[in-house]
Amino acid sequence: MKSTILVLGFSLLLFCSFKSNAQNRNMVWTFGDSAGIDFTNIQNPIPIATGIDGRGSCVSISDTSGKLLFYAATSNKTFVPFPYLGYVFDSTHVQMMNGDSIRGTGWYKELVLIPMPDDSMKYYLFSAGVTSGPGFSYSIVDMNQNGGLGEVVQKNVLLQSFNVVDGLSAVKHGNGRDWWVVIRNASMYSNQHYVFRVSPNGISTPFIQSVGSVNHTNSGRYEFSPDGSQLIYINLIGLMELYDFDRCTGVISNPVTIHPEPTTAPLW
Repeated sequence: MKSTILVLGFSLLLFCSFKSNAQNRNMVWTFGDSAGIDFTNIQNPIPIATGIDGRGSCVSISDTSGKLLFYAATSNKTFVPFPYLGYVFDSTHVQMMNGDSIRGTGWYKELVLIPMPDDSMKYYLFSAGVTSGPGFSYSIVDMNQNGGLGEVVQKNVLLQSFNVVDGLSAVKHGNGRDWWVVIRNASMYSNQHYVFRVSPNGISTPFIQSVGSVNHTNSGRYEFSPDGSQLIYINLIGLMELYDFDRCTGVISNPVTIHPEPTTAPLW
């Protein structure tokens, strides 16, 4: 229960931070089975219907006025076979052009969506394979295409081939332009964190850091604090660990184990 409350708190604080610092980019949420909420009027949020059909990860992004641009989700039950269960929808809630077959296997935080630092009309969609179809990939959405409704112009460009913990997360670089994307290797029992820098030069090779406790499951998640100075990791079998994060260098340091993995916990 304490783990759930702490992670929920970080998630809510993250939303508040994006609301004030990301120019309304996070004003429309899409999630669940056809569900969504428009927070443009924060005093009177409006439920909306979306094109999502199934369970799994969900991400969305709006323009700087708060108007929904597009969203993505994993595990549409009509898509076969694995590992490409992700899909992208445009603002009219239909599948975006070339928006099918995105990597993802129906876990809960396999997707991260960020604006391209050097092009306001293009976006990176990062996606992970947790179980079936391992790997960490990116796709590119170009909103100049299809009359402004967008198109996936590059798809499933592989960055890493191992199984990834379903806890992708991203935070703005200290320079206010670039981004950091963080993943964790789930194919071996380790304490390795992979940090990618996204800049106008593209996506860097990962900065691999061995920090903190060993992780024994492919189910977990990262969350950044609102100012990006701290990063928390929690996994399915009980590990909860807090780190300092340097937004200028990408360095993860000073691990504090809030709750260790139980020695009798099953390994997932």
